[in-house]
Amino acid sequence: AAAAAAAATANLKPLEQTKAAQAAALEKESKKAAEEKRKKEEEQKKAATPTTKPVDKSRPISSTPIAGTPWCVVWTGDARVFFYNPSTRTSVWERPDDLLDRADVDKAVNNPPEQLKAAGNVVIEKQVEKGEIEKKKEVEVAEEEEEEEQDDDEVIKIRTESESSVEEVPTKKSRLSAKQTRKADANEAAVEAEVRAAKERAVVPLETRVKQFKEMLREKDVSAFSTWEKELHKIVFDPRYLLLTSKERKQVFEKYVKDRAEEERKEKRNKMRQKREDFRKLMEDAKLHGKSSFSDFCQRYGKDDRYKAIEKVRERESLFNEYIVDVRRREKEEKILKKEQFNASMSVIIGQPHEVISKILIINLNV
Repeated sequence: AAAAAAAATANLKPLEQTKAAQAAALEKESKKAAEEKRKKEEEQKKAATPTTKPVDKSRPISSTPIAGTPWCVVWTGDARVFFYNPSTRTSVWERPDDLLDRADVDKAVNNPPEQLKAAGNVVIEKQVEKGEIEKKKEVEVAEEEEEEEQDDDEVIKIRTESESSVEEVPTKKSRLSAKQTRKADANEAAVEAEVRAAKERAVVPLETRVKQFKEMLREKDVSAFSTWEKELHKIVFDPRYLLLTSKERKQVFEKYVKDRAEEERKEKRNKMRQKREDFRKLMEDAKLHGKSSFSDFCQRYGKDDRYKAIEKVRERESLFNEYIVDVRRREKEEKILKKEQFNASMSVIIGQPHEVISKILIINLNV
């Protein structure tokens, strides 16, 4: 019996192992089927979801033509601004000279289009001078362009109000190359000019050079009430600018504007004095009397150049009133003098005999 039981137990072990293997295989197949089902559902979900292409925010979204010029102010989707000339198909980041110091251009580059405002885009900070985007924005643009160098020469299209044309967005690389070339050329030209100027300074006396430099300042209409920095653009390209060293230029400039300011003040005072004298001569020619009124004077002589030379009405009236006061004073003095002369004459007459008085009266009546 014991042997039979042992044999039965031995027969059961392979059977249990077989069942366990079958269970494991079944579980594995179940997991595999579940995984395949999950992947299939994900693929179906992706297929049902419409794919959206990434929006190219570097493309233009608005263009504003500037009146009286061939230029347009263009905004891109990533809140950048550049200037486009459809006539020459030229695109630049820096504001062209034609657009400097214009309020309408300042408004165009400082006010983002409605598309950017509605999308809640980044806040744009603008430089007032030359309408450039601040350095922070330039850094972001440089980083984007480094990541997408293959798109540096991309040509984008935009329809302006005047015509539909192709605008080439200037790239960072081309800007740097052009700037470097211009800078190198400018430096070379500056060095050559400085060498020539140094040779001339060595042979021309300082007094002569200072005189020529001052003549340049006067010819260029340098303001006596401005600063070196503000007036520099008027004189920097004149050959006489290099007649002096950098230190000498500023010294002569400061002395010139100081002297010129005093001269202009004197000239202004002299001109005003002459205008007032001419106005007084006009009143003398008008034969005014103590009862003359300012309104009558204005009506009669309002078109005279001497009248119009005094621009402020209040000043004209003040000068008129001063003159009338003098006229009334003279009239009063003349009246008093005549009265004194009459009294003196009467005192002489009263002391004369009756016959003499009668003759004097007869003579006066005949006269």
